Amino acid sequence: YLFEALNQESAEVVRQSFSGFEKLPDMLPLLLDRVWVAEASKEAPDWAACLVLFSKIIGFATEHKFAWLLAGAARAKMVISDEYLNNSDSALEIGVAAREKLGEAHPVIDLAEATVRYHRAEYPEFLTLFNRVDHTTPEALLTLERIYGLRRAIIACSRTQSWEEILRYAERGIELAKSLCDRNFADIAAIAFSTEKAWAKHEKGDRVAASEHFETALKLAESFSEQSQPLFHALRLRLGAAL
Repeated sequence: YLFEALNQESAEVVRQSFSGFEKLPDMLPLLLDRVWVAEASKEAPDWAACLVLFSKIIGFATEHKFAWLLAGAARAKMVISDEYLNNSDSALEIGVAAREKLGEAHPVIDLAEATVRYHRAEYPEFLTLFNRVDHTTPEALLTLERIYGLRRAIIACSRTQSWEEILRYAERGIELAKSLCDRNFADIAAIAFSTEKAWAKHEKGDRVAASEHFETALKLAESFSEQSQPLFHALRLRLGAAL
């Protein structure tokens, strides 16, 4: 309804309506994510209607040159196609079409494609895309998405027992978590990546360093303020398994 109403307004009114996102453009994709998340909670999701809506938003974003809005709508379509309609080929095609409309690569689309590649177990392609985004995107943008991406990168590298790469990704995760606004999530991320460092050191045969990292992770876990949080409970299970 919002975009239908904006379509009736002048270009200046549209520009002013989106001016609040200029400093935090990655909030636009998150705003659109709420649409498909809400649809997924329904007993009978209407994914066809969702795809039509996001296609309209892509057309609107193209007309008004809102790159982050276009990328966010494309990502939403990619998530629906890949995770709910089990059509990863379609998801990849959506990404290609979105880049063509933009005329260049975009970190939101690259991360979305990276996730599709990960689900397809195409780990080298996933790592190439993820590394490109992480190296070229400002620290303040897409931080949460990259935190999850780093976790996938660690899993991908474990397939080839690339322990040094795992250590590098874990250290990057600890560093990136410091810029998260949600301190509880930031603390959980720090514990999780410290645990991954300990595990990688253990697998490399460096038991002394592994013990030090496990000790760090345990101390962080003991001092965490929200012990009853479900995500923290899942983390404790992971830490226990690693130990």
